[in-house]
Amino acid sequence: MYPTNNPSNTFVFASFSREATADIILDINGQKMTISEYHEKKNIKLTYPHFPAVIAEKNGKGPKRFYPIELLKVLANQRVPLAKMPKVLLNQLHKENVVKPHVRYGNIVDALEKLNLTDDDNDVMDKFGVSVDPESNTVNILMLSNG
Repeated sequence: MYPTNNPSNTFVFASFSREATADIILDINGQKMTISEYHEKKNIKLTYPHFPAVIAEKNGKGPKRFYPIELLKVLANQRVPLAKMPKVLLNQLHKENVVKPHVRYGNIVDALEKLNLTDDDNDVMDKFGVSVDPESNTVNILMLSNG
């Protein structure tokens, strides 16, 4: 994760605070102030000071680091382990990613064509002695009777 007002400050999520952002007192160079007050001094008005804060995973010694949820972004390509995903969200994820075989095959053929991997005039493929057969694999089957 990273705060939008300081994108180079990345951290790992540890937990949520039990208190609202507006109720958490920080000690900034000996001066006590809430997280909301701290951000107001930086000309950032929090819209949701009643939300809990995100606590960053501690790397060694030092105080806990708190961040208002509304100022955070998740780094791209982060994965949630399936075991930690709520069942409702897991079902929705599966539903969104299920693709019928003929649709998947069509998508693969389209990608091959867009990348120019099936044409005979691909110099790079020719120089490496590689070719791609755009036809699907054929599997011969023997139908058995139910008897």
